Amino acid sequence: PDDEPDDVILKAEYANFLERTHLDRLRPGADLTVTEPGRYQMLEEHIEVHRYFMGLEQQRDIPYDEAVTHWYDGVYLPVVQVIQEQGILREFPDRTETDLYEWLAEHRAALRERLGWEVRPEAAATDLASQSSARPERVVARVSGKILRAVTPDEFESGPAPGEWRRERSGSQRDGRLFVDILVPLNGDAKSWYAFEQALEVARREGGQLRGLHVMSSSNAKREDRARTIQAEFDQRCSAAGIQGTLAIGTGSVAQQICERNRWTDLIVVNLAYPPPLRPLARLSSGFRTMLRRCASPVLAVPGVVSPLNRALLAYDGSPKAEEALFVATYLTSRWNLDLAVLTVGDNGSVVPETLSWAQEYLESHGIQATYTYTNGSVSAAILRTAEEQNSNLIIMGGYGHTPVIEVVLGSAVDHVLRASRQPTLVCR
Repeated sequence: PDDEPDDVILKAEYANFLERTHLDRLRPGADLTVTEPGRYQMLEEHIEVHRYFMGLEQQRDIPYDEAVTHWYDGVYLPVVQVIQEQGILREFPDRTETDLYEWLAEHRAALRERLGWEVRPEAAATDLASQSSARPERVVARVSGKILRAVTPDEFESGPAPGEWRRERSGSQRDGRLFVDILVPLNGDAKSWYAFEQALEVARREGGQLRGLHVMSSSNAKREDRARTIQAEFDQRCSAAGIQGTLAIGTGSVAQQICERNRWTDLIVVNLAYPPPLRPLARLSSGFRTMLRRCASPVLAVPGVVSPLNRALLAYDGSPKAEEALFVATYLTSRWNLDLAVLTVGDNGSVVPETLSWAQEYLESHGIQATYTYTNGSVSAAILRTAEEQNSNLIIMGGYGHTPVIEVVLGSAVDHVLRASRQPTLVCR
């Protein structure tokens, strides 16, 4: 007696859906209620598409009931699990899990159209909550973020807070892997393929996939022909390596495209052709510097050489971003079985030998043995010298530690290392 007309319509549509799919019999206890009329048609379309691809894969006609259960167990339930694990229903308290399943499907389709990539359900769920939730704190964050971006030039954006990348991935189901989706920009030059090959090495070790990106300044026939050539070579190299990869084509600023797509990836592997320059004004307009500041994911800068990535040097000063570098170094050393050296440089009295002791305590608590060095003097010079002494082929360090203005005026150890290093450098936020 309390039902509104929409309630009656929804119950009738649900009854018809169950009559056609037999889900109440095939999966007793399954609850696929929705809150908007007309939504069950989308679920039936999902089942039909799933049935079609099952038939192609298995080279046989798939009975409808088999397709229903296979879709429910293998497609629907894993997405619902993501919704439950991330607590997305708290963002939409008047909706159901099936509502959010459909919204996520639509959101992923829109992202695939815009990016040229498939986006994982976990990432799409996080984005859906941040973009659509009506919770006051989410609304305030969206509005304040738009205002801040409107009044702050890209060059002076501080970027995400240290550790944001790690927090977003802490609840993701990745079998303990950190670097599943690897972004590698390509311009078709020989050196950009060094970055590609380095990204392949990471993907092999992580069981990951490559998200290639080619950016054109504008679209014309000549640039589109070049993009098709790069696409063909990208596909051929991925196939030869046995690594899954997708290349997206974009237009505009390379740094902006990377920053926009970074949120959907775990690691950026980029050719170090144009490190932040020495002069302050030139450094201000550096696209590489903008990328390092605005992207939350670690950036692996490759200086025209493919490294075996088996001997790492961690530069650690106890700062928040150095803590992220320590976390990543711990992960890589334990998962990839690296030889690790740790360096702390006391350059201004704020970094003391006890700082190195904390890093040692943290690493040993994770069962990792390393070589430890404390020295004084120029940070960048000490990093480069120690990397050579230790025969390191990977440098791991935190990102910029100062505000954008101070860093532009005074320079940064990060910039000095990037300009001079002959080893790939992993910069963490």
